[in-house]
Amino acid sequence: MWLRFALDLLTSRAPDRQKRRGPARRRPTSRPMRLEALEDRCLLTAFTVTNLLDSGPDSLRAAVEAANANPGADVIDFATTGTIALTSGQLDITDSLTINGPGAGALTVSGNHVSRVFGLAGNPTVSIADLTVANGWSGWRRFSGALDAQKLGGGIYMAGGNLTLARVAVSGNDASGAGGGLYVAGGTLTLDHSSLSGNEAHGADGFTVTGSQAFRAESAEGGGLYVAGGMVYVNQSTFSSNRAVGGAGNEADPCSGISAGDGREGEGGGIYVGGGAVSIDTSTFSGNEALGGNGGAGDYCPDAPSPINSYLPGGSGGPAAGGGIRVAAGTARINQSTVWSNYAVGGLGGDADAGSGVGVGGGLSIAPGVPPLADLDTDTESNTINNFADIDPNISGPYSAAVAGDFDNDGDVDGSDFLSWQRNPGVGNLSDWQANFGQSAGQGPDPAVPVAVTAGDFNDDGWLDIVWRSSTTVSVLLNDQNWSPALPGDNDRDGDVDGNDLLAWQRGGSPNPLSAADLNAWKANFGQTLPPTTSINESAVVTEGNAGITNATITVTLSADYDQLATMSYRTVNYIAMTSDDDYAVQTRALTFAPGETTTSVTIEVKGDNKKESDETCFLDLFNSRSNSLFTKVRGIGTIWNDN
Repeated sequence: MWLRFALDLLTSRAPDRQKRRGPARRRPTSRPMRLEALEDRCLLTAFTVTNLLDSGPDSLRAAVEAANANPGADVIDFATTGTIALTSGQLDITDSLTINGPGAGALTVSGNHVSRVFGLAGNPTVSIADLTVANGWSGWRRFSGALDAQKLGGGIYMAGGNLTLARVAVSGNDASGAGGGLYVAGGTLTLDHSSLSGNEAHGADGFTVTGSQAFRAESAEGGGLYVAGGMVYVNQSTFSSNRAVGGAGNEADPCSGISAGDGREGEGGGIYVGGGAVSIDTSTFSGNEALGGNGGAGDYCPDAPSPINSYLPGGSGGPAAGGGIRVAAGTARINQSTVWSNYAVGGLGGDADAGSGVGVGGGLSIAPGVPPLADLDTDTESNTINNFADIDPNISGPYSAAVAGDFDNDGDVDGSDFLSWQRNPGVGNLSDWQANFGQSAGQGPDPAVPVAVTAGDFNDDGWLDIVWRSSTTVSVLLNDQNWSPALPGDNDRDGDVDGNDLLAWQRGGSPNPLSAADLNAWKANFGQTLPPTTSINESAVVTEGNAGITNATITVTLSADYDQLATMSYRTVNYIAMTSDDDYAVQTRALTFAPGETTTSVTIEVKGDNKKESDETCFLDLFNSRSNSLFTKVRGIGTIWNDN
């Protein structure tokens, strides 16, 4: 029955629809198809928080843990106001959840300056509304040389899934590295009518152990938000008074032959884009700062035969870039936004002879790229004013002039832009599009053949669908793919409908982590024929050693066994650990699950040495799913403990 319904939609057989609605056809024809979705639905449970305690009955932690244990989407409401101070660690969310606060001014969830506030693991769909996320912390804690806390995302860390923050204040959070307020490694983040203020990412200062060794300073990126991957939508939100502060260099110790360290860079006071795609609309960036660290002080050795000749000079000040926004990689599209009174200031030299760092792009700093990494509309361009930096105080770096409505960045406004635009959270319908961007709602497969265009949510997945009609072709455009009505769902045109067709259909054959909209749309149209999902465990930790190779093992998991090969690729990605420093071996290889296999291991080859250096991290990414698997979590983290 569902197949006939799908075929009717694709061929737009109006007479058949009229028959189904007529009095003589009151039999339950389409209704069973609509009820079919209930077969997969888990029972939604509502939890109410009645106290401000960290844990125990009716606490927020108890509600989150209960929601995690109850499969499917759940809801948490509050019957209390005030501040919930977390004392036993961050709140981990692993299943789909809606948290409805009483208002950002009425309820604060505080990390108490000892932990993050929220962490998203797995691939949940999470909505948090009407509360404040404050005083979170993520950074270094050393006990016997071990690192027991990541330094990413002081307030919120998300590695995947879908997170919406609506009318949420993220303030006063701190990360020792990247993402003072939030860190996005993957998935989709939506900031809607929210604020990020007073958050800070700071690099660790260098220091010298007299007569022993020097620990060098580290950089800081993304005082408010750090985007490493995934998609981020920012709508009618504010970024104010956030800071990215590079670490100060270590002092010189000439008696031990240790030179002063340079200060490190501070970049992206408001937002740092290091990957993925960011879309910013009608938002304001003000009073944010990117600050380079100061150079370490020079010094004499009082025990030297000629102390004055033993002087080692101070280190140079660190550079700064993008007081408001720094786009270093990935892409950014900024429309109808204001960037004003932000600062990019380099650090001071460690002595009179050491150079100071240079600040570039007080408002917006964009790394070189072909094509440019950022698109700015004329409103944003003209409203990026009164910022401060040594070089290019307002905008530094190449950018494209965005055309209103050009959401796929190809220089024109047409049907493909409509498809990109309709995915944006909170967008309207076809009439809204036409009111904002004209009548360019679509162009047929053959521009020479006149077409009539209609739009509507034909598969009840929450997205608009476009149907092309002409005398020779009938096809549906959904999520950027033309569907042939010859065999609905056969998107790879191999004569059957299986998991590979979902891969071809999802995101044009180059799939991102699976979204709920994708999955529901597929099920509504083509049934339950789905491939398993692939995820990578979060981290692996190894001690470096003084020589040879030590393997850091990261497990990759398939959600269910499958009767066909599942193939993809993986690669190592530099972060603090660098292949150029010979910290580990670069790898880009294929990964295959044999039929029936559900787990496999990938190793990062860590190279031992006698260097005295900080603990370091690198990433292991999954990409290029070629058959029979969908990605849900695509990044693992390898941590290398230095034992010297």
